[in-house]
Amino acid sequence: MTTETKHTEGPWTVALNELTIKAGDRTVAHAHKGIFAAEEWPEAKANARLIAAAPMLLQAAEDALESLSRLDNKDGAYRGSVMRELRDVLTAARSGR
Repeated sequence: MTTETKHTEGPWTVALNELTIKAGDRTVAHAHKGIFAAEEWPEAKANARLIAAAPMLLQAAEDALESLSRLDNKDGAYRGSVMRELRDVLTAARSGR
């Protein structure tokens, strides 16, 4: 269920100082925390890895929603709640809401 994207197409990777997120040669973002005190680097690097995974996470959520929508209606209430959560996540990713 891939939809038209408005973000930079993936894959995204963590590059350079482990704080820069790139799509090919293009810089997508820089992750940081505070003024880069040495104790803040591990968290900033973890943030960079999470940001870089965003296109894959978005695709996985879209695929999961599509797969769930094709299942029969066993355990419908649970499936419905998971589908609502996935729709909310996808809406937030696509529109920032």
